[in-house]
Amino acid sequence: MPPEALGLIGAEHLLADCAAVGAAAESFRYRRHPDTTQAGLPYAIEVAFAYCPGEPDQWRLVTGVNFSVGIGSPFERLGPFNSLASILGRQHVSRHDPVVLIVHYTCPRVDFADRGKGTLALPRDVAGEIVALVEAVTKDWARQRRAELRSDAAEAKRSERLLRQRLRPEKEGRPEPSGALAETICRAADDLGISVDALLVLSRDIDPYTAWRRRREAVWFARLFDLFVPAGATKHLRGVFYLLVSSPDRITGPDGKPFVNDYKHWHAFQKAAKAARWLGLVPFERIIDERNEPPEIYVPGVTPISASIDAGAGCEIPPTAAAALPRLHLEGFQGRQTHRIIFYGEKSSLSVVLRPIAEQIGAEMILVTGESSDSHIAGMAKRASEDSRPAVVFYFSDFDPSGHQMPISVARKLQALRDLYYRDLNVKLYPVALALDQIRALGLPSSPLKETEKRASRWRETHGHDQTEIDAMVELHRDALRKTVFEAIRPFYDADLDSRVLAAEMKWQEKADTALQAHPDYKGASQRIKAAWESVTAAASKLHGVQQQAAETLHDSIPSPPELPEAEPDREPKPALFDSETDFVTATRQLIRHKKLIGSDDSDQ
Repeated sequence: MPPEALGLIGAEHLLADCAAVGAAAESFRYRRHPDTTQAGLPYAIEVAFAYCPGEPDQWRLVTGVNFSVGIGSPFERLGPFNSLASILGRQHVSRHDPVVLIVHYTCPRVDFADRGKGTLALPRDVAGEIVALVEAVTKDWARQRRAELRSDAAEAKRSERLLRQRLRPEKEGRPEPSGALAETICRAADDLGISVDALLVLSRDIDPYTAWRRRREAVWFARLFDLFVPAGATKHLRGVFYLLVSSPDRITGPDGKPFVNDYKHWHAFQKAAKAARWLGLVPFERIIDERNEPPEIYVPGVTPISASIDAGAGCEIPPTAAAALPRLHLEGFQGRQTHRIIFYGEKSSLSVVLRPIAEQIGAEMILVTGESSDSHIAGMAKRASEDSRPAVVFYFSDFDPSGHQMPISVARKLQALRDLYYRDLNVKLYPVALALDQIRALGLPSSPLKETEKRASRWRETHGHDQTEIDAMVELHRDALRKTVFEAIRPFYDADLDSRVLAAEMKWQEKADTALQAHPDYKGASQRIKAAWESVTAAASKLHGVQQQAAETLHDSIPSPPELPEAEPDREPKPALFDSETDFVTATRQLIRHKKLIGSDDSDQ
């Protein structure tokens, strides 16, 4: 059977559908691909994309299989490392864009990856064609969005007409240390007889423990944030900035001068927002402060353990009478490791290696582009504090001065969040890659440091090497990176736990089946169900009622859930770069010693 004989919806029909939801005809893009799989099955793929100007900022994803519209997206497994959502992310298509995307797949035989038939199990060649077609129809959109992102920086530098200031406030004296973080660092400095600055890990104007020095700016920001953002609402930091500079009222900065739309005021605004959050004046979760493309975050879910009874299939008409009989099930019986494992990386390209591992072992994954925002770090700390297990963060970054600084910055902010909000937070942080020994062992390529890099001389003197991106290891030695990850998590992860949990579950299932069949009412219930099944075509509702009655009668036969095996890692952990169980001074000095390798430039945070 030729693939063309399967039938196509066609570009004309899909264009009409897109136009019906407000799409601009000139933005419509359509691709199709009829072919035959390696197994000899004919198939056809159709993909359409269009921009909907004037419509709500929300994408429309329409997916279908064999001319039937799907409730969700069945295209979330496009090969080992791709999904429809990840492809759209690479093409700069977000869920807040007013666009419509249609993906339709036709094939005589369709396989699914789950019992609910919500995700297709596609042949590798078919999945690759879907990826290529989606990239093709969104190519023009991605090019335009990249151009817009590049122009944002230039637009932010344009000066608007300065507003006249009404009153010049009186100058304030130097701020006094106040707040939980100030008390922690000042008390430690007094005990040691040294200055507060001697205990700084980040720069004087950035370290969370000296946010009190920027209290005037923080109070100014908090006052305006409460004025322009509704109570309890969240807002992107850039959006708050534009609300201020576009306000018909005359807004003045903390120095009493007009607050205008230029890079200088935007930079100061960001610093004020950071101080307001570290001083506890504005909750972290109320500000969205991604400065780059949205991060890719994976947080594994937890299902509560419970034992239940299934009344059997109902009006779907079971294929046999035996299939209609009750059967006991165990819900949420999943192994729980000793530690909450978190992968944190500065490159979204790490997803091809880290995402499958995170899904396999139940780890959290946070991948950002460049430096991490305070909101991402605060969210990670909050989730870790709500977990009863200690957390361990594995950090992945480039081998260069900035990549060396990033885990230090994240560690310092975890330290501050523990002292400010989460006193019971137990977390360790380990830099995993990229390291100089990995570069030399794998022969990874290097490139010169930027001429503007102020830390270059010290870096070269220490390492005898310029810089290497972690992308090189991802692309050239992916298996080596996987091995490095598994070696890093070994002290915190029991690889045999799942098999022991499965064995315990199977043993329980045998016990449950025996208990169920031994119940005095089981035989009678089985006969009633079989009788109802024989007349199901005429009395489907009667079958359902009998099943429910049987389930209620047999409910007391459910045994208690078995004892959940505990995780037992087989290796002791190495000393961590940061350990929240270490006292403040020791932990701070450890971070300072690690940082002194390349100086004290942390303008990034």
